[in-house]
Amino acid sequence: MATKQELIDKNHAYWKDRFTALDDRTFEDAGKSIDRIRDAFDYACREIDKEIERFYSQYADDSGLTLADAQQYLRDNERKEFQADVTEYIRMVTSDDDSRFSKLLDSLSTRARITRLEALRAKTAMYINDAYGKESDALHDSCQKALESNYLRTAYEIQNGVGKYEAFQQIDKKSIERILSKPWTPDNKTFKYRAWTNKEQLIHTLTQVFTRGFVSGIDSKEMTKTVKDRFNVAEYAAARLVNTEAAYFASEGSRQSYQALGITKYQILATLDDRTCDICADLDGQIFNMSDYEVGLTAPPFHPNCRTTTVPYIDDPVLTAGEERTARDPDTGKTVLADGGLTYNQWKEQFVTDDDEEDEEE
Repeated sequence: MATKQELIDKNHAYWKDRFTALDDRTFEDAGKSIDRIRDAFDYACREIDKEIERFYSQYADDSGLTLADAQQYLRDNERKEFQADVTEYIRMVTSDDDSRFSKLLDSLSTRARITRLEALRAKTAMYINDAYGKESDALHDSCQKALESNYLRTAYEIQNGVGKYEAFQQIDKKSIERILSKPWTPDNKTFKYRAWTNKEQLIHTLTQVFTRGFVSGIDSKEMTKTVKDRFNVAEYAAARLVNTEAAYFASEGSRQSYQALGITKYQILATLDDRTCDICADLDGQIFNMSDYEVGLTAPPFHPNCRTTTVPYIDDPVLTAGEERTARDPDTGKTVLADGGLTYNQWKEQFVTDDDEEDEEE
């Protein structure tokens, strides 16, 4: 007969294996969102490079291009072409979280005099705004999937592990949006706000790149290289934001699942390798009461790009795949025996209820 410590070790090994797999799934999905964002940023960067090359080919002479050259007004035909582009962009744009940007474009689309530099900045801002609109969509999708998936899969792993299947309520759409829109960091900023701030920062940075570049007289090749470098920084910031926010909402999904199932304790599970920070390494294996759950202090993420997760701390011995489990029939409420374990999809089909679907049917 196994000793108490052997049972504890068996439990921990089981939960570690199952929840490491959940964590891997979270970051795999986050990686797909990061790829979407990288594609959008790369496209914007290429188009801005084209605008810069076109700018130099039109306005530079043998001595180069000065700030005074860049501040010349567009000719009438150039202004009309630029304003047509702006008007079309305003008509086609699908994402604009800042009304000030729309007002700026509206102003430029009707002004009688526009400088060459203003036109270059505006086109650059349009490409950046479009890229960050795609980032916002990918970020939202990533966070929502992390929340919903971990909420259900945590419940499945716990019910499957302790050998007791019961009806489980899916999170409704309104609650999902409420959770996603609620700030969770000490500075009280949402992921949507952080993405907007990063967008404004990149627009401001490239504005400075153009002005300084024309003042110092750099050529188009050096200008486009600098722009690419700034986009690389922006891409890294976007990837860090996706990974951190996905980690939080995955953790939040598990937390809500723990509460729904009456779990009273959880254990910290860090990814231990050469990239593990001292904070996570020190917290690995520590056990906390659910009443003490606090992101950044007793629960992940503990820092940007955090890979630490949690596992339920349950004294009951876990069951292996072939052992008999109990299941409460969601229709009759009666408890029956179930041979072996259900797969996640089987469990979801039989035991997960969804108020949103019921509302649609009504």
